[in-house]
Amino acid sequence: MELQKEITGKKIVFVHPPDLVSKHLLVYLIDREYEVYTLLDHTKVGKVHSSYPGTLFFLNIDAAMKEFEWEDFITKLQVENPGLQLGIFSFKITEAARIQHYIMDLGVNCGFIQLKQGVNTAANMMIKVLQANEVKGRRKYIRYQCTQETAIMNFKLDDILINGFVQDISSVGMSFFLEEDKELVKNQMIKNIQLRLKGVLVNTDGVVLGLRDDNGKKLYVILFNGTDQQKTKDRVHSYIYSSLQKEFDREFS
Repeated sequence: MELQKEITGKKIVFVHPPDLVSKHLLVYLIDREYEVYTLLDHTKVGKVHSSYPGTLFFLNIDAAMKEFEWEDFITKLQVENPGLQLGIFSFKITEAARIQHYIMDLGVNCGFIQLKQGVNTAANMMIKVLQANEVKGRRKYIRYQCTQETAIMNFKLDDILINGFVQDISSVGMSFFLEEDKELVKNQMIKNIQLRLKGVLVNTDGVVLGLRDDNGKKLYVILFNGTDQQKTKDRVHSYIYSSLQKEFDREFS
């Protein structure tokens, strides 16, 4: 388990995130290849921790309960879930003594982030916490295992439309199978690839990095190198994040 976390990294879960977090900080972290989720039911924290030990939880203690109820909840969580990694978000609490109470007395070990200081300060504090906890592990990019129903592709070769489906994807590349009996070769440039990722359209170019046999079928790997890499990255991130969040919601509904 520890080796797996070292390789693939850890999840980050924002519990009852305010708009500053869900609309800004979350996007900031996704763009930097962190695996981020939102959770709107704080009673599920223990269940998520049990399923994914090492997950970092950040609680918005301005929402859902009164502060004394959050304190009781945090104390109970710590007792019932040894090793739980918790951080705090708050707009309201700014006094040093109250912040220290959460860190020193309640044992909150992933920091207290004052949202009143703004998104940039919060983002910088967040990154320091995540780096200190080696959240990314050895993974550079978030990858998502696709299904044929949610990730299809096509492009033209010699005026012939070639169709395929994506096996897994990241913001920098993907692996895929072709429906047609068409062979690609290493370093081949593919222009005008159209991806349909569960309603998200992505148009890009790519270069074939290689291929391997996968149960008798050719599995290709391609690196995106279109002219608007940031647009491709943003749209792929949107697909990956929404897909992971939906799976997370189903698992802990």
